Amino acid sequence: MSKPSGLGALCGELGYSRQSYYQAKEREQHRAVEESAVLAGVRAVREVLPETGGRKLQKHLRQAGILIGRDRLLRILKHNDLLVRRKKNYRRTTNSNHGLRVYRNLVREGKPHRPNQVVVTDITYLRTLEGFCYLSLLMDLYSRRGK
Repeated sequence: MSKPSGLGALCGELGYSRQSYYQAKEREQHRAVEESAVLAGVRAVREVLPETGGRKLQKHLRQAGILIGRDRLLRILKHNDLLVRRKKNYRRTTNSNHGLRVYRNLVREGKPHRPNQVVVTDITYLRTLEGFCYLSLLMDLYSRRGK
């Protein structure tokens, strides 16, 4: 005796109804149509504003009548290699390649036991309208208070 063949029998073997199969197929087609509309909208915005990120894209798509959630939009962008990489906000201001003496760390593993036993210092660069300014900091390592 042979088993019945066909979509109904296959769905029955997997524990699904034929109706759920067709509903899933329809959902998949609907998502594909929505995704193509989103991609078309993203490409149109990116032609004018090539570095536009997810939030602004979502806003432009909403104005065009395409409603999509942030996570789904980002998933679609990632799947289609349309995510814009963030630029690192990094400026190198210190030149460590010099012939000057570099002092060793005298307090590498020791911890201070009282105030004013160890004082640490550092400098940082601040950008102003007139150029860079230097800010020097002194701090007591025990109390973590500035000097």
